[in-house]
Amino acid sequence: KATTIGFGDPLTGIRWTGDVNRENYELELEARRTDGYDFFCGLTFPVGEDHVTFVLGGWGGGVVGISSIDGYDASENDTTQFRNFENDKWYKVRVRVDPKRIRCWIDDKVAAETDREGHEFDIRYEMDPCVPLGVAAFQCTAEYRNFRVRKLAPAETKGKTQDSAQQSEKP
Repeated sequence: KATTIGFGDPLTGIRWTGDVNRENYELELEARRTDGYDFFCGLTFPVGEDHVTFVLGGWGGGVVGISSIDGYDASENDTTQFRNFENDKWYKVRVRVDPKRIRCWIDDKVAAETDREGHEFDIRYEMDPCVPLGVAAFQCTAEYRNFRVRKLAPAETKGKTQDSAQQSEKP
């Protein structure tokens, strides 16, 4: 069953208020925009003691990336990509935080990734209500389903796993 969030003015979202993994974990969900044109999935999650947001469809509907890295939003850093998103279509979203990298997938293809070393991570102030773990939409309605979080196995946190090696190329 899907969870529906209404049209935000400007944001609507949900958050987990319990304990969360901050290192060595993976989370996954399916998301879709049902009405509107902007980001339908702003997935905020912990990276150690900091937080970032993986944005799908931001800045008017097409920006994908991680906000914020070294003070730069998803629209203006090395993770910035552009993609068309269809309303009423489900997208599988996956995020992995390990000691060396943050890696984000859309439909099993890497959509954004960055090394952790040498970078500062933060979120835009609008996303503060989503801390420590949450998802929000900007001026649109959205649905989410099949949310899961899992701790990475020790072998997955050392070097490249088969999964990350096969999927490290951007679309």
